[in-house]
Amino acid sequence: MDRQVIIARNIRARREELRLTQKDVAERSSLSVAGYRKIESGKVEEPRMATLTSIAVSLNLPLMTLFEEPRSLVSVRFRAQKKVRVRQRIIESMARWLEDYEYLEDVLDDHRPFKLAQVASQVSTYHGDDSKPVYAAKLAREAMELEEDEPILDVVGLLEWIGIKVRMMKYTNDGFFGLSGWGSSYNSPGVIVCDNNSISTERKIFSAVHEMGHLLLHRDEYDISHENEIKEHEDEANSFASHFLMPDSRFQEKWRELSGKSAYDRVMIIKRVFDVSYKTILMRLVEHGAVDYAEAQKYIYNNHRIKENRKLGSKTEPYAIGREYPFIARRLDNLVRQAVEGDLITVSRGAEILGMSNTDMRQVMQEWNWALAG
Repeated sequence: MDRQVIIARNIRARREELRLTQKDVAERSSLSVAGYRKIESGKVEEPRMATLTSIAVSLNLPLMTLFEEPRSLVSVRFRAQKKVRVRQRIIESMARWLEDYEYLEDVLDDHRPFKLAQVASQVSTYHGDDSKPVYAAKLAREAMELEEDEPILDVVGLLEWIGIKVRMMKYTNDGFFGLSGWGSSYNSPGVIVCDNNSISTERKIFSAVHEMGHLLLHRDEYDISHENEIKEHEDEANSFASHFLMPDSRFQEKWRELSGKSAYDRVMIIKRVFDVSYKTILMRLVEHGAVDYAEAQKYIYNNHRIKENRKLGSKTEPYAIGREYPFIARRLDNLVRQAVEGDLITVSRGAEILGMSNTDMRQVMQEWNWALAG
């Protein structure tokens, strides 16, 4: 890869990671927008070192990082409704994130092995009566010591507790929902979930667990060269997520408890019990042979219009979970704090790992000192 192309890809990847526009970086670097665009597009064969230094500072990156070959992953599964133009840059960003995460675990000697590794091994050899996704969901809940009727109140915290590295990122492409992959070993899985405001919290929760399903069901079938989804695998991961979040015996119990309610009300009440989408409820009813999906979807649309006096959009989640749901990763932030306070990494390196400016990092550091009284 040509040097100017490497520089261009690293600059663009970092800018998008920080959610900055080309104009933002140009102004921070004291460059014209046109001049900056030429560098980012790889059209400048030998950018001046002073210019690259200014860009690196504006992006809060060590200068030499701009010259590094983009990182990649050997094992990754990319989930999108359609071909995503920025696929490679997202994968490179994930590779860099996992590498930084593992580096912090090493310097702090604070590793969190994947607690469900044995579950993945058991699932790979399963040939029982239940479908493999349903069996995997049962095993996963048991390994996490979750009661059958216990709701998932903090899916991100739960995934981090079992050793899955979780990252939420905003992307401009609406077709991307998440991806998963492995770091240096099967003891270091990672999941990225698209955190766009246009995506419902229910969808984000489902996407996170869907990726966990891939880690358990398809561990040996991750292949970075595959750009297209395998429908059978996607269906299996969807089934896993559905049964992990909403165990079937508990679902049937709630459905019977609400037997006097309209089907619309039953769906809307149960979706809030399990923090899933109404479409997840409909798919479970389809599994039981109770409804035809298209007819059930039409029924929900019609009744929503009558009850709420407005149409239900294709991407709208009725009676949606609000911002109160704790869909926040926190382990990486905690590792960065320990490493900075222990003088194991610099403040600027901590900012780089967390994808923020030095100024924002110092503001966060001031807030680290907030303490509880007593």
